[in-house]
Amino acid sequence: AFDDLSFDEPDIFEGPILSVHFRTSERLRREWRRNLLAGALFAQGDFSLIVGSNIGVRLIYEPLHRELLVHGFISDILEDGEMSGVAIRFGEASRGQIYGFIKSLKLGLGYRAEDVITPLRALREDDDLSVEEAFVYTRIMGATTIAATRRLSVGLSLEVDHVLGSLVQKGLLLIKPRGLTSTKTQREPPSSWVQSHTRTQRVRTLSTKTRAAIEETLAKVEYFISVANYLAAINILYQSLELFPTEAQLYYRLGMLYAQFEQDFERAQQLLETAVRIDPVE
Repeated sequence: AFDDLSFDEPDIFEGPILSVHFRTSERLRREWRRNLLAGALFAQGDFSLIVGSNIGVRLIYEPLHRELLVHGFISDILEDGEMSGVAIRFGEASRGQIYGFIKSLKLGLGYRAEDVITPLRALREDDDLSVEEAFVYTRIMGATTIAATRRLSVGLSLEVDHVLGSLVQKGLLLIKPRGLTSTKTQREPPSSWVQSHTRTQRVRTLSTKTRAAIEETLAKVEYFISVANYLAAINILYQSLELFPTEAQLYYRLGMLYAQFEQDFERAQQLLETAVRIDPVE
């Protein structure tokens, strides 16, 4: 949870304003690397909001008495007891404002030089990339480091970290920050449970568009897992299931997340049984 959350009356935005307080640089650093850099925010709590509705988000960094008000929209609502909350997405303009705000605080946030970048797939005709995004992506040949990629901007007016964040959001890159681990102690599922729920993956016939969308979802899931943000990984799988409710591998991945990182074996079993019903083991 955040240090403090509060709603204000609608201001210049069409919708309520959520104030998110950061009382330490460490708390802001954590949220930046887990969510904000990828253009997202998850606010835990029971809110009366609607998916698709507009919302203003006021980011408040208390140590320097600085704040930023940006526009976002509700991309999903998770109703899960104490874990309930809303997922907020930011458009390109708001993401640029957030990046500028974070940079102006001079807290050394952003990627570390030694973090590893891995391309996830080749470009497609329907990829909507800016000139800067295309420039950076086409020059990443295999796994490389942030330091090597930043050297691309020498002599150019190019904010590499911002561009990399956009490419991560679009499912083209995976960046694995070092030194981040889950704050929740993980225990292994019972061996008998694992054996009974291990299944063979099958290649199904999917349309090109559907396969691409599912691959993008799974790439984002891997990214959120890499930064120990398992709730975001679960959230994005639920979003994808709204579009592809008969896709077994999404239920399977979601079930394994509940088992491995939430230790909710009852819910995991329900999801995995659904996956097997849709796509039974031959």
